[in-house]
Amino acid sequence: MTTLLKPGPRRERLITAAALIVLALAVLRTAWLCDDAFITLRTVDNWVHGFGLRWNVDERAQAYTHPLWMLLMAACYAITREPLYTLELLSSAVALGAVALLLFGRERPAIDRVWIVALLVFSKTFLSYATSGLESPLLFLLLARFLVVYLRAEDPSQRLGELALLAGLALLTRFDALWLFAPPLAAAAWRAGARRAWKPLALGALPVVTWELFAIFYYGWPLPNTAYAKLSTGVPLGRLLREALHYTHNFMMWDCLSLAVILLGAWAPLLERNRRAMAVSAGIALHVAYVMRVGGDFMCGRFFAAPLFAAIATLYLIDTRLSPRLRPLIALPLAGLLSTAPGSHWSWMRGGPAHFHEHGVTDERALYYPLTGLLADRPADGGRFMQLGLGMKARGDKMVIENMIGMIGYYAGPAVHIIDNDALAEPLLSHAPVMQPLLVRIGHYERGVPPGYRETVESGVNQLKNPSLALYYDKLLVVIRGPLFAPGRLGEILRFNLGAYDHLMDNYVHNR
Repeated sequence: MTTLLKPGPRRERLITAAALIVLALAVLRTAWLCDDAFITLRTVDNWVHGFGLRWNVDERAQAYTHPLWMLLMAACYAITREPLYTLELLSSAVALGAVALLLFGRERPAIDRVWIVALLVFSKTFLSYATSGLESPLLFLLLARFLVVYLRAEDPSQRLGELALLAGLALLTRFDALWLFAPPLAAAAWRAGARRAWKPLALGALPVVTWELFAIFYYGWPLPNTAYAKLSTGVPLGRLLREALHYTHNFMMWDCLSLAVILLGAWAPLLERNRRAMAVSAGIALHVAYVMRVGGDFMCGRFFAAPLFAAIATLYLIDTRLSPRLRPLIALPLAGLLSTAPGSHWSWMRGGPAHFHEHGVTDERALYYPLTGLLADRPADGGRFMQLGLGMKARGDKMVIENMIGMIGYYAGPAVHIIDNDALAEPLLSHAPVMQPLLVRIGHYERGVPPGYRETVESGVNQLKNPSLALYYDKLLVVIRGPLFAPGRLGEILRFNLGAYDHLMDNYVHNR
């Protein structure tokens, strides 16, 4: 036993393993699924059962934002045909793999690995999105490998092909990951020079180009339907910026430790004049600027999860004179967290109570953990949302209008066509501005069902009352419901993406 306490590689490995076990217990204790994860699960379930990559089986709409994560989910779900344990254990394994990849990406004293793990264990942001069913764990994994290669390779320009491929896969995981990956990738490409850089960059972009060609051909648009639903809203920029400030303030109050780590991780390369790591700081800054531009999010801390992991990876991987002082700096907020409310973090890990911000920002993990938590005492009937979906399925409903479409849609099954009032899965409504652009909850932009649209979906005959919208929908049907190789379909896709029919939607908006 005494030999285990002596300095040496074996002791270092044992301490690191113990720290990872503690983190694994924390991740499994907090594992959950959010409602949005079930939106992707419904698409995956339809695909596995032979209906294609569709949310409503009678039309093509990309109702998920994370193609690569969706494919990974589908591979596992096709084997188990079970949603909760499959996705929670998959997410946990990928997130823990990301941390292990980071910790073993550089030789550091065990104490440095311990404080990195301590930061993650006491970060609500990391624990919330290490699972949740969304794409964050895969993004953590790609970030870990990318930053290990970029920050620790003797010459990252010699590894440009790998860096480009990782960045491309990150874009397929979430397209706005561009802001985090672009500055360091551009720095490595600049160092390589145009003559050497173009081929590895092209090869790295190949997965993205391949997916984009498929998405345009199959769905009709290069971006997910959710992107158009959340960005083509007509909400004034000033209002979005105010909502982003509220989102940031909520983050500061909800998880001040993670905010301090992000600021420190972005600041350390500048203080040390580490030019290579400065590109990572630029990526963090660009990502935060993007969050401000889109108005933040409705999930506490979600859009800060990726920059948090990038900041932690930077602090761990760079050579810095701050190393002896980083631990006490990080220990200050950690000590404050433990001393002021020693039981509050454990209480939060067990799933309650949910915090509702006046601007619609919610601790979604605390809200949904009682229904979907891996170790929660879940209600025997599965909860209200599951029962609503199962009720639709049992009654044989053919068409319903809903706002909360995740769990309800998954458990309703493929026979129920759901009109999504927030347009996340609606190829028609996603291109229409919101009804009241000054009354918004970020991520939930209600369009309202146009007169005649319900009857149109039920009957299959265009009964839309507005002539411009009716003509727009006729054109849209060719793209989303017509045979993939129907004559003229590719021409309609081109016209939609070039804005040839935007005037019809404008006429509808001005006359509704």
